[in-house]
Amino acid sequence: MTGMSGIRFCCLCDRPILGKAERVEQFSASGARPDSLRHPAGDPDCRRTSRT
Repeated sequence: MTGMSGIRFCCLCDRPILGKAERVEQFSASGARPDSLRHPAGDPDCRRTSRT
């Protein structure tokens, strides 16, 4: 187990989530793919990166 194991990262900006998080459901028929987390809408900590 690493020292980073308890940190949750936002799936939109890849920054750590320090407070509340919103769950983004991922479809997986087998259940092998866990849900992702993101900052709540309008959270100033979320600096969405441009993925082009």
